[in-house]
Amino acid sequence: MLLAWAFSSLLLPAPIQTWLDREQPGWRLAYVDPQIETWFRESAFPYAPNLIAADFDGDGRTDYAVHILVRDESRLIVFRSTPPGFAPQIVATHPPDRFTFLILYRKGEKDFDFIAGKPFRYAHDSIGLLYDNKTARTFQWDGRRFTGRDAPGDE
Repeated sequence: MLLAWAFSSLLLPAPIQTWLDREQPGWRLAYVDPQIETWFRESAFPYAPNLIAADFDGDGRTDYAVHILVRDESRLIVFRSTPPGFAPQIVATHPPDRFTFLILYRKGEKDFDFIAGKPFRYAHDSIGLLYDNKTARTFQWDGRRFTGRDAPGDE
């Protein structure tokens, strides 16, 4: 993997690694196809297709979204920074797929809600989970937890 060395679990804070080792035994970062890694590298994304650090709840602290493999399942887990540690939430599970990856939507970024039929701006940094074989999903902090919604493309 081209980006694996640069975005290994070593970039995760120790409390997150400890939680993953305890609660998700045998976990590893989800594998993505080399084409996706190449696209991320050539586009100079400041994050990996399976690991994002951003402020997802708008409190000024760094939170983490991690796409992992555990046994025969992929999981997207968000770790919200909450003193004195991190609050994990598993926000999505699905079969492993090397063409599934994370994307970051920055606070204030424009998007279009195809369900409501109107444009909007993200209230906080938010997570996109893009799939090869089904509708993408976005995950946003609603003040209590991360909620997901389908995000059909406009292609």
